Amino acid sequence: FLYQLQAQVLKQTHQITQAIAILDEALEQMDKDPELLYTQVLLFDPFKDRERLEQALNKLLEIEPNSPTFLNAYAYTLAIQNRNLDLARQYAEQALQLAPKQASILDTLGYIAFLQNDFDVAVQNLGEAYALSSTLSIGLRYAKALYVHGDIEKFSLVCQHLLQQYPDSEDVQQLQQLLITTSKVS
Repeated sequence: FLYQLQAQVLKQTHQITQAIAILDEALEQMDKDPELLYTQVLLFDPFKDRERLEQALNKLLEIEPNSPTFLNAYAYTLAIQNRNLDLARQYAEQALQLAPKQASILDTLGYIAFLQNDFDVAVQNLGEAYALSSTLSIGLRYAKALYVHGDIEKFSLVCQHLLQQYPDSEDVQQLQQLLITTSKVS
């Protein structure tokens, strides 16, 4: 607990390297503690720490192979790295079976489907995720999927909703520009 607390304080003060080092020290003594491993996973940069991140995620799944949280973390990591998307989708689908109707898992599955150009599945899962949790990141992914899928009417509604919730977001402003451009073409 103290290691996790120290790591959290270091994270909040943007001392990520030190936080990882603290957790490395803890994991030397308790190498199969899933909470410590997961805390460290959340600190790793998916591109700079790719190898260590993959090792930690594999170890988590070795310890708890049916954890929807760990399966989703691995799936999302692969998705943001845009690699091994078939395995990522398999993990996300498995996580969703274990924890249905969880926004973060639906978001991950929708994002992976989007990257695989499976826009029907992307729109369906991102729409469900957005209905459960209308966060900015889920809303942006959902709007992009709707746009690429060609559902401009729903895209417009989601853009309006995002603009109301996040009026200062540059990403939402960019979506609005896309909406304006689309309206002019029509």
